[in-house]
Amino acid sequence: MKRKSEKAPVRAAPTAARAGAPRERWAVGAVVAAAFLLRVRNLGAMPVAGDESIYLRWAEIIVHQKQWFISLLDGKQPLSYWLYALARVAGPDDPLVGARGVSALAGTLAALGIFAVGRRLDSAAAGLWWRRSTRSSPTPCFYDRMAYAEGLVNLAGVAVVFSLTGLERTADAWKPGLALGLGFFIKSTAALFAFFPALIALRNGRAALPRLAVSYGVAAAFPVVSWLATPRAPMAPAHSVLVHQTSFFVSLEELLRDPVRRPDTGFAKPPISCCGKPGGGRSPCSQIRSGARRPTPSSPT
Repeated sequence: MKRKSEKAPVRAAPTAARAGAPRERWAVGAVVAAAFLLRVRNLGAMPVAGDESIYLRWAEIIVHQKQWFISLLDGKQPLSYWLYALARVAGPDDPLVGARGVSALAGTLAALGIFAVGRRLDSAAAGLWWRRSTRSSPTPCFYDRMAYAEGLVNLAGVAVVFSLTGLERTADAWKPGLALGLGFFIKSTAALFAFFPALIALRNGRAALPRLAVSYGVAAAFPVVSWLATPRAPMAPAHSVLVHQTSFFVSLEELLRDPVRRPDTGFAKPPISCCGKPGGGRSPCSQIRSGARRPTPSSPT
């Protein structure tokens, strides 16, 4: 009887990508966890700063009076204050910590988004490097720990870039438009990201024009909603629904004549500290390490 030759099945060697996948997941998980912890630890250690008290008041008005567009009377877009209101209802008892938690979560998601953009354009290593070089520096970390809209605006910008890097069909062009529109609905300065779709279209030629039109069409719906939803109430003459303060803008001639003067006050702008709190001596890292709580009304200051 003739024996059939039996050969052991040949196993395919694991590809480099498959072999490196677990290590990549661990690395991404570690940097995201570090980004989150740097932003959420001791969120209440620093006293309420600047406009945070105004934003918390708007969130309170939204919760109790259902005035969803109250911030438009000050020329500020409403989405971030809706999120603060949600945090006030469903978050911790301290409304300041809840609102700051929104910024901390947005900063963490932006860090993950920057990694995703780098990975899509080059490799996982590039994504990790981009994330480390941008989202671990003191200034983003500091503002991601405050109830300001900057963390959410940065997240919207990352979302615009991420959706553009994978955009191949006109049917998907609504994605960068939605990210751009939501960014504007958070803060009007996010309109600066409108240059990104145009730059991509310029690179890809006429074939990208239909996608560009769809993206801008979706994004344009949000300023229209803001304009239509503005409450019927007096506004300061310098306030604008679209640009917040018209006094921030000057003619080119005036800008070239005295570029360091603030147009609304005439005073020179103070330098912005990149190492810590403006006007203070504590760095973001020292705020995170500190266990001290901000003073309460009943405690001596």
